[in-house]
Amino acid sequence: MKKKWIFIGLPILAIAIFLAVSDTARRFTFYGMSMAASAGAKLACSGVYAMGREPDEVIKRDLRPFYAPLLEYASFDFDLKKQTAEATMLGLVSRTALYRPGVGCTVMIDTDRKELLDQSRGIEDAQLVNRPGDWPEGDVVSLDKNLENIDWLQLEKGIAGAFEDNTENKIIDTRAIIVVYDGRIIAEEYADGFDGYSRFMSWSASKSITSALIGTLVTDGKLGLYDPAPVPEWSAENDPRHAINLHHLLTMTSGLEFTEPYIPDNDSTDMLFKTARMGDFAASKPLFKQPGELWAYSSGTTTLLSRIFFDTVGGNLKSTHDYAWERFFGPVGMTSAIFDTDVSGSHVGSSFFYASARDWARFGLLYLNEGKVGDRQVLSKEWVEYSHTPTPLAPKGMYGAQFWLNGGHPTGADEGLMMPDCPKDMYMASGYNDQHIAIVPSKKAVVVRLGWTTLGARFDTNKHFSQILAAIPDMQ
Repeated sequence: MKKKWIFIGLPILAIAIFLAVSDTARRFTFYGMSMAASAGAKLACSGVYAMGREPDEVIKRDLRPFYAPLLEYASFDFDLKKQTAEATMLGLVSRTALYRPGVGCTVMIDTDRKELLDQSRGIEDAQLVNRPGDWPEGDVVSLDKNLENIDWLQLEKGIAGAFEDNTENKIIDTRAIIVVYDGRIIAEEYADGFDGYSRFMSWSASKSITSALIGTLVTDGKLGLYDPAPVPEWSAENDPRHAINLHHLLTMTSGLEFTEPYIPDNDSTDMLFKTARMGDFAASKPLFKQPGELWAYSSGTTTLLSRIFFDTVGGNLKSTHDYAWERFFGPVGMTSAIFDTDVSGSHVGSSFFYASARDWARFGLLYLNEGKVGDRQVLSKEWVEYSHTPTPLAPKGMYGAQFWLNGGHPTGADEGLMMPDCPKDMYMASGYNDQHIAIVPSKKAVVVRLGWTTLGARFDTNKHFSQILAAIPDMQ
């Protein structure tokens, strides 16, 4: 079955005139349309097949505001039987993404559907299931108010405030809030169209998942944190990149050249939306600073970490998927987890991880519990501590190993907080559109916010999280 959704606008004559104005305009427009088509196909595919939503809603609520104004003039073609989504820009540029159960959506660049399906053969779909037993072991959530010391009125006020949206087009769009205290969910709220079994896109909060997967290999002695990063392109000892280690990649201090802002023809968009093998793209970048000399946020370094993970656990999609599930997602209980891959089968570790809000809360609880799930030490306590140790080179020490940190400089000097009204020890997995999974040891709390904040709108994380956390007592 095929269904087609089309938006018409911008007369073709106006486009032709614009293209003729200058080489710069022509180049920007071509790259802009190419990026928009790939991004549109990818997000349309994930919204419909991974998240289980209706195509019209995905187009209206996600795609049109995501890359305005270009996606207003795209047509979308869904083949529900083949589980593909195609985006076409003004009839000029088309891209198609394929959904594979358990694997997620991949833009078909230098490949075809048969090759990708052969690659994923034998992989089972991730399950959005209703497991018996209380959360986090099961999926039964009882929001009773018997816990002492919780200011329930303040908590309700904080949750309600996080869903307030007075913007004209409702573009703050908070979709899920979960609050965990002392190992249990004490508040859970969803926007219309979402619930406890919905998957959500994480954008750069994916980086913290990639850090955790690397952490399993370091915990198990399969990778050395300060050994040269196992990147074949850098193996020659006279290659200056040979000095880059995992620690440099994890802390964004590799010195690799990479332009991050998400605009057409930058490294980030070229990597995510125009490249078949993203890890190879990132590995090809030269140094612009010596490793360990400068902090620079880079999705390329996280994508390299994903390729290192891929190579270390077997170098194919099946081995990557199986290891991630057997060693991490399964033990943590994140049964909804889907990590998109590129054409090679390596995770898109910087950007494209999907899970339910409850599974994101399980992830936060793992770190709150210093790497333990029940009696099992999934990640070492040392790895968890390392993950939220300030990187001295980061502004105000506000970055660790693929986590954002709220508090101060690693020397102990209080140079200001990223979120001044929230606890200093709070640290977060965070991503575009204001995805935040906050771990707060001093409160024994985790706060999850997932949504789709676009078009210059802002979810005031400091305000809303501080109001929620004000309802929870400090740990004694």
